[in-house]
Amino acid sequence: MNTRAIACEYILDILAKKNTLLTLDKKLKKLDLDSQDSSFIKALCYDFFRNYFSLEKIVNKYISNKTKINVKILIMLGTLQLLEMSQPNYAAINETVNACKKLKITWATKLVNAILRQILRDFEIVKRDFLEYKKTDLPEWLCSKIKSQYPNDYQEILIQSNKKAPMFIRLNNQKNKQEVMNFLNQNNISFQQTSLTDCIRLDTPLSVENNDLFNKGYFTIQDISAQYAGHIINPHNEERILDACAAPGGKTTHLLEINPNIYLTAIDIIDSRLQLLKDNISRASNSKVEIKKHDLTQKLSGSFDKIILDAPCSAIGVIRRNPDIKISRSSEDVKNILGIQSRILQNLWGNLKPNGYLLYITCSILEEENEKQIENFLQLTPDAQIENINILSEYKRKFGYQILPSENQGDGFYYCLIHRV
Repeated sequence: MNTRAIACEYILDILAKKNTLLTLDKKLKKLDLDSQDSSFIKALCYDFFRNYFSLEKIVNKYISNKTKINVKILIMLGTLQLLEMSQPNYAAINETVNACKKLKITWATKLVNAILRQILRDFEIVKRDFLEYKKTDLPEWLCSKIKSQYPNDYQEILIQSNKKAPMFIRLNNQKNKQEVMNFLNQNNISFQQTSLTDCIRLDTPLSVENNDLFNKGYFTIQDISAQYAGHIINPHNEERILDACAAPGGKTTHLLEINPNIYLTAIDIIDSRLQLLKDNISRASNSKVEIKKHDLTQKLSGSFDKIILDAPCSAIGVIRRNPDIKISRSSEDVKNILGIQSRILQNLWGNLKPNGYLLYITCSILEEENEKQIENFLQLTPDAQIENINILSEYKRKFGYQILPSENQGDGFYYCLIHRV
């Protein structure tokens, strides 16, 4: 089994919009590979998209416009190994060439071999160009948009969007948190406390596969930026709370950990995501949750004291965790999602009790999905009033709070707490 061939096939599926990186772990489990091969394939796929535009610019100098896409992807994968990964050069080239046979494109072996060896001969120039290209490894439409909206933070946003994201875990305060700390110390996993209660940052990633403490709900993997939601909502006894667009369930379970004595309804629309939501609730909590399948662009029955709306969005703020987003999203996608966000927000406002609170969230940094969306909503909604969020004071904007992706900190998230007066 050739790991480069497996990576190439998966990447081709993503480029054809038949798959995403989110399903890669599931795919690798089905292949029943050893952990070393699985980790290598995962690194290839993630680093490929993390460096997609840089690799493409390099490889395009060596191939013709008529080169078939699978051959081009193999050459890009080989180039990635030469430039960024720790394999010996001969192994990177030979195994990538051998992948041609597995992919049934043996006619391309000489071409792939020749180009990768030429890139190796040109290594110093190629590496220099690659490092320069990496500074703006996002689609042009997105680079332009970020530059216009964040002229002072533009370069840092681009750098952070292409770095590997830090790993945060949330400790379950309904269980013995010391057991998690003991596990980390016993396994020499260093970590840092954060400013947020029950949130710690791991200095090295942790696999939760077959991890007993994770499976019993002692901790949850969740970025620090997403963990703010539970603290902002601050659930009180007997409150009726709606978690809209709830899957995979990180915020749902956090609410129950903060206060299990609430009436919680969690909604999503996709069956596979609803199952993931159910699994995570079952893993992390003994509390009962009403789980519904519903399209929130349509009216919903019921009234709630508090609503979390983690709205469908472009997910531009989490590109570093899901680097294939830079390929799968377009400027047209962003325009299309604005109407969906607006409809859901207006619909759910009708489900909020007087004096209730709606927390609008996206994992985007784009103004049109965030501040401008809220500004438009306020113009149409006279009984809506924005409230301060003290724990996010350093991120305050005119309308809401915008967190930008940063070194050893959270992903790009937007929060706005709206009071129905």
